[in-house]
Amino acid sequence: ALLARLKASLQKGHAEEALAICEANPSPITNLMRAGIDNRHEPKQVIREAVLDAANLEIPRLERFLSTLGTVGNLATLLGLLGTIVGLIQAFNAVAHANPAEKADLLSGSISVAMNTTALGLIVAVPLLLAHAYLNSRTGEIIDSLEMA
Repeated sequence: ALLARLKASLQKGHAEEALAICEANPSPITNLMRAGIDNRHEPKQVIREAVLDAANLEIPRLERFLSTLGTVGNLATLLGLLGTIVGLIQAFNAVAHANPAEKADLLSGSISVAMNTTALGLIVAVPLLLAHAYLNSRTGEIIDSLEMA
């Protein structure tokens, strides 16, 4: 709808109205459109370069937190796995070095640590990785729409 309004304004020759629409609706697409409108009196090549320059500024803004989100999700999984390994090492040490009366308590406590860290790692990682996948997909759609615009 926004692009249709911009197109209608530009077809009527109302560039200032189109710029006002862009200013009132800040988004990656309107930033690209504004770059083109600002250079409307220039040759096509200059307009194309201005729009590409604007796109080169917008795309990193769209992607700026995606790698961090994915990294934190992956780290949560790995930290959960590390906790599992530490808990299992404690469990095996308990079996190896404790007297028989204490082995069951030490073993169950160590296995509990292992399972809790695994669960916590997954509780953190799964939503983060789902959010990363969604935002990565959405960012791709926005970039595609920028290219089409």
